[in-house]
Amino acid sequence: MQSPNNQDFFLSTKFWHLVGHTSQVSSSGAYFLVPIHDVEIVVYRFKDHIRAFQNTCPHRGAKFFSDTSGCSPVVCPYHGWSFGDHNKVSIPLYKTFNSSPVDPRSASLKYWQGNIVAGFIFIAFDPLYCLDLQLGDSVISLLESIGSSIHSLYSFNAFEFQSNWRIAVENSLEAYHVSLVHSNTLAKLGIDYGANTLFDWSSILHHYVSNKRVSSSLKLAQRFLAHPPPISDYCSIYIFPFSSLSSTFSIGFSLQNYFPSHSLASLNTCQ
Repeated sequence: MQSPNNQDFFLSTKFWHLVGHTSQVSSSGAYFLVPIHDVEIVVYRFKDHIRAFQNTCPHRGAKFFSDTSGCSPVVCPYHGWSFGDHNKVSIPLYKTFNSSPVDPRSASLKYWQGNIVAGFIFIAFDPLYCLDLQLGDSVISLLESIGSSIHSLYSFNAFEFQSNWRIAVENSLEAYHVSLVHSNTLAKLGIDYGANTLFDWSSILHHYVSNKRVSSSLKLAQRFLAHPPPISDYCSIYIFPFSSLSSTFSIGFSLQNYFPSHSLASLNTCQ
């Protein structure tokens, strides 16, 4: 991997990123793509475990997958090289490489590190800290209470917009804009500006819901949950640098990632 000399690349490779939940890759061969700065990562379910690797074949660099998610073997569409668990490589017409000084069967996927906390999938390339240290005990405890209550992905959206990713993250952490920008949605809750608990590389932000009718309806809906609701207000968990996980009364959970985009070679673009 090349290393452009900029801060966004450093943050992309040196920290853990919350990218999804195991329910998104519940069957063997299921995958989804994660674009982080100038690389595209595949989160993939092999038979026994989940791995993360770059979406490029080590032979000639072709992309394995073009769809953002799906279920398929890891097969390069350019030359048909296929990759299985534990770096098993299948090469069509292998005898054509007899004169090669390097055995092509030694080719390996470009793996990223992976870690799972109560179903939440974290990936990192070369992290500065272990995941427990980056998250902290309070965030891990809350994630553990949330993760067991998630069983499926309801919807997924991805788009590129012109903004420095720092502004996008800051926007997600303050409620001052809610009454105007989200007047027909989030503002209906009547949330206050919130109480934020800060940790070294994360934070937990709780907002009181003042709309009594909405609050009563949400509390009623909580009775139908299979697990005790870990959140009984509007809560947002920020995980440095790009991730935010939020929920209203544990009815549903929303993961937002503000990854810097490399496509326009600008610090003022994120996705």
